[in-house]
Amino acid sequence: MNRRAIAVAVCSVLALGGGVVAQRAPASRAGAGAQDFLLARSRAGKIEIGDTVDQIYERFGRQNVRLTDLFSEGMFTPALQVSIPGAARQPSLVVIVSEWPCMRWAASTVDVRDRRFRTEEDIGIGSTFKQILDSYPQAQKPTWGEGHAIVMVKALKLAFVLATEEIPPPATAAVVSVTVYGDPEEVRQEKCPQLGPIKQPVPD
Repeated sequence: MNRRAIAVAVCSVLALGGGVVAQRAPASRAGAGAQDFLLARSRAGKIEIGDTVDQIYERFGRQNVRLTDLFSEGMFTPALQVSIPGAARQPSLVVIVSEWPCMRWAASTVDVRDRRFRTEEDIGIGSTFKQILDSYPQAQKPTWGEGHAIVMVKALKLAFVLATEEIPPPATAAVVSVTVYGDPEEVRQEKCPQLGPIKQPVPD
């Protein structure tokens, strides 16, 4: 994935404040609304990578969405801060928006700060590095970025940001945020196939 996108998401956590105690937060996948807090491939609840800004406003209500500029690395970095009622701290989500790859303003990455968001394996904010590895043995080796160890699960397009700088992280290092990202080619195919593939075939 785009490493700058991960860095921007991590910076947004630091700028808005982020610290957790390691624990497995309770989560239920039963009942109405369970999908609203599900972390899945390129998705955080109601938001999927590639969803347009207008779609996000419509789903959460304009009163719960604030347009801002994270000004990451001195560059214009537009984002939507999404507040979801019932969260211990707001905003619940920070959605970085970009015109790529569908040539319209849409979700590029989602920084999840609300511990109610969990994967099917109940991994999210507060989970430990060991719990990530137990649930996702295929997780990539941790990397370092913006003062945090980051563990990526490519199959889900999720990056777990840990409350430690150590590489390898201690088993008890807790997740402080989760970055949801996507594959531009997949987004192009699903959201704007009329634009054609990103990688154009080489003519004979």
